[in-house]
Amino acid sequence: MAVQGIYLHEDMLYFQLKLKNNTAISYDVQQLRIFIRDRKKSKRTASQELEMQPFYIAGPAKRISANAEQNVTISLPKFTIPDKKYLVVQLMEQNGGRHLNLKIANRRLVKSGRLLSNQ
Repeated sequence: MAVQGIYLHEDMLYFQLKLKNNTAISYDVQQLRIFIRDRKKSKRTASQELEMQPFYIAGPAKRISANAEQNVTISLPKFTIPDKKYLVVQLMEQNGGRHLNLKIANRRLVKSGRLLSNQ
């Protein structure tokens, strides 16, 4: 899983993700989660995660066939992340152990490109 681009259009952030499966076994997606997590966790404090619900998901995000790749676009209302936190996009496999985590820092969000409207 890799970020192809982050775009901003009309107060919505669009994350373009590339999902690639290099194995001979297809990857069935159980859950796609997006949340903000603390950067460092001390031993005696509780870690908090703020889960974000995608506004829209474009593309086939339920199954990645064997030896294939596909693009998925996720839209979220615009936001920024505090300094000691980061955004996590997590893809969990159904009945399997191949769980993917993608970390995105606030500096990547701030530098997101603007989409041009078709007017």
